[in-house]
Amino acid sequence: MKAVKVKVDDFFARCRLAAFDARAIGALNRQESEYLALAAKDLTVTSAEIAGFPLAQIAAGKALPLVDGVNPAWGRRARDLPIRCRQAAARR
Repeated sequence: MKAVKVKVDDFFARCRLAAFDARAIGALNRQESEYLALAAKDLTVTSAEIAGFPLAQIAAGKALPLVDGVNPAWGRRARDLPIRCRQAAARR
């Protein structure tokens, strides 16, 4: 759960930076050259390289998607996030 929290915090920090200055959006979403480097390899959706990319596309004021548009390395964990949050709240 801690890794997901870090990734969610990163997503919202990136979106806030995009809202501050739209010129940053391209860099915050990663460059095409980084995708080209990945495309030349044999990939699995759980690879560390893919997991290092943003949780979802970055845009000013964007809501966090939990199903469609989520980085595939984080898909299952993003879908499980609402359930895990409810479980954590119930334990308190």
